[in-house]
Amino acid sequence: MAKKQRTTIIFLLLILICQKALSGAIPTVVTTPQILAQGSLSLASSSCLSWCFTGVCVWLKCALFFCSVDTSPRYKHNNPDLVVTVYDELGFDPWVEMNAIYAPFQLTLANTILSWVTPVPLVGGGHQTEGTPPGGLMEDKSLRFKEASAYGHPMSILSSFSAGLAFCPSEATPLFPYFLSGTDALEWRFGLLEMLQPASLIPGARTVGLGGFFQQWGPVFPRTGFVKQKNDPLASAVVAQRVGNIVTGNSGLHVSGHLKGSGFSWTVLPGELIENVPWTGVWQMIAPIPDPVCYSFGSPLPWELGRSTDDNGYAYALWRRYECCAAKGSLITIVPAMACLP
Repeated sequence: MAKKQRTTIIFLLLILICQKALSGAIPTVVTTPQILAQGSLSLASSSCLSWCFTGVCVWLKCALFFCSVDTSPRYKHNNPDLVVTVYDELGFDPWVEMNAIYAPFQLTLANTILSWVTPVPLVGGGHQTEGTPPGGLMEDKSLRFKEASAYGHPMSILSSFSAGLAFCPSEATPLFPYFLSGTDALEWRFGLLEMLQPASLIPGARTVGLGGFFQQWGPVFPRTGFVKQKNDPLASAVVAQRVGNIVTGNSGLHVSGHLKGSGFSWTVLPGELIENVPWTGVWQMIAPIPDPVCYSFGSPLPWELGRSTDDNGYAYALWRRYECCAAKGSLITIVPAMACLP
C-alpha cells in the first residue's frame, strides 16, 4: 500500500510539472553549486560577511605548580546560515536537489494531514484580486498563499572547519531541512495557534518595513503561508522573514527544526531573527536575481522591481552575526578594540 501511495504521489508531481511546462511558465531553479558560488563571492562583500576584529580575550592557564597568561583574538562576522525558498506549490521548490529529495515526502504528508480535517484536496498557492471601493474603481486586495522551506546553507560547513582561525562556527547544519511547510500543513494553512500570539493580536506589530504605513511589506505574525500583498516579490520576502523567525525564535507552534548553538567556546550567538534589525540577520536574494549584497527586508526603495518570476518562486540566503574567541583557559577579561574589513 505504501509503495502504491508513493507511486501515486510521484505521478501527481509529474502531472503538476507538465502543467507548469504547458502553461508557458519558466520555472525558477537554483542548484547547490550556484548557491556555493554566490556564497563564496559574497565573502568579499562587507554587507554580507561584515568581518571585524573586536578585541583580545585574556586567559589564565594553570598547571600543577604554576600559572600563565595567554590571549586569543576576538572577532565578529556574519555566517550564511540558511537558504529559504518560497514558492506557490509543493513540488516546485526552486532548490533543485532539495526539491527532488523532499517534494514527494511533503506531498504525501500534507495530503495525509489535511485529509484528517478537511475533504478539500491539497491545492497550490497563488492570489486573488477582488473588491470594489465606494468610488467604483477596482481595488487590488490580493491575498496570497506561499509554501516555503528552510535548509542549512551549504557554506555553513566552512565556518565550522575554520573555527578558531578568524571565524566563528555556524549554528546551522549544511543541507538540513529546518522547515518544510508541507510537514507543517495544518498550522501553515490555518494558523490556529499562531492567532493566539500577542504579536498577531496587535495591529501594526512586528511589521517588515520602516518607511511608514504605505511602505510596509507585511506583518511577520501570524506566521502562516497567507500574505495580503499585491506584489509577489514583497510577499515572498515577508514569508521568508516568517520562516527565518520560526527557525531562529520560538518555533514551538510549528513542526520545524531550530538553530540551537554551535558549542564553540565563548561565542555570542545571533539569537532570534527580528525584522528591520540588521544585526540579527540580513538577507540576500539567490534567485531569480543573485544579489551581490545583503540587506534587511523592508527598504522604502522599490526593491521589488525586476524580481518577479513566472512561477512565483524565490530563494534567499540568511546571514547572521556571531562573535567569538577561542578558549585557552579561564577567561580573565576582554580587551575591546575595533577594526573592520572594508
